[in-house]
Amino acid sequence: MKSLSAAANWGTQAHPARASLLINLARIIEDRGEVARARGMLKEALAISAEANGEGSPRLAPCINNLGVNSLMASQYSQAIIEFEKAIAFEKAPNAVVEYRLAHRQLNLAIAHFLNHNVEESRCNLERAWPHARAARDVFTGRVLLVRLALAFVSHEPEELFVGQLITLMTGSCLTAPCFNIRWAVAGLIRSALKEVPIEAQEVWMALNEQLEQ
Repeated sequence: MKSLSAAANWGTQAHPARASLLINLARIIEDRGEVARARGMLKEALAISAEANGEGSPRLAPCINNLGVNSLMASQYSQAIIEFEKAIAFEKAPNAVVEYRLAHRQLNLAIAHFLNHNVEESRCNLERAWPHARAARDVFTGRVLLVRLALAFVSHEPEELFVGQLITLMTGSCLTAPCFNIRWAVAGLIRSALKEVPIEAQEVWMALNEQLEQ
């Protein structure tokens, strides 16, 4: 931990490498429960990236997305929605659209709406993320289906379709984790949001999530 903290102080205050180190350190600190401290590092990383790339650069989207995840971890769901929407706007900039990254932001926005009890908004964003997820057939696909399954549980929809799709996905060809954000930090938040659904439903969701993330 000390060596990573020291590395974060390497170079000039506006060096892009410092931003990457700050993001890595922030993720470790978030996992330790120090969410507020991590947010300060993520905001500094965003400021460095903005200075290096310009305030309107699509390259700011990952930093803004990181702030959104941090807001989720702090249970600041309305703030997370604002940040994910901003990240999506940056991803949609002309000549900047990368489908897998855009779909990833849409999934995060769907999760934020789900945790904020905005069922329809969550469903709409999952539908936007689904075309890429369906084509990818990887861990990201499973995560979209897991959020859709959680949504079905809380809104009393039939869940068999989503369970079936997850089982088919996980018993097919070997899944590979996406190259972005392999760590799914929000799984615990989704699980907690299912505390009002029957215990059998909670156990199904947990078992499928554990199998997917192996």
